[in-house]
Amino acid sequence: MPEARDWELVFRGVDASAADGVAVTSACRGIDADVAYDAATLSVVVRVAGVASADGLVVTFDAGLPFADYPMAEDAFAVLKDAQMLYLTKEKAYAMVRELGADALPALHTIEDLHGVDESRENDSHMPQPVIQALAEVLTRC
Repeated sequence: MPEARDWELVFRGVDASAADGVAVTSACRGIDADVAYDAATLSVVVRVAGVASADGLVVTFDAGLPFADYPMAEDAFAVLKDAQMLYLTKEKAYAMVRELGADALPALHTIEDLHGVDESRENDSHMPQPVIQALAEVLTRC
């Protein structure tokens, strides 16, 4: 076993306020830590270096670890923005997500057209099944 270790602890799904007031102790002594918040993953990252392996490590959060608000609408937008479909359909789907949240999933099937878009129906709105499946991952994530 090495005499000392470097640690990187990641606390996912927490609010940015959790990064304030972080204290790290080892063998009952305070130690320096690099604390950062990663907004893309909703994570607090705590890094410490050179901690004696036998001493252990304790991380405390003054504000606790409050859950982050889930950015469902932003994640749905990211899916829809890259989808190959009519802009009108994207607008309809995004409006449903903003209005209904996770309950939009059944509503998305109402704008699905199982027959597809052909030249006689090129202006019809169509929600492709793969896009619905991608949105389902976003909408059902906890």
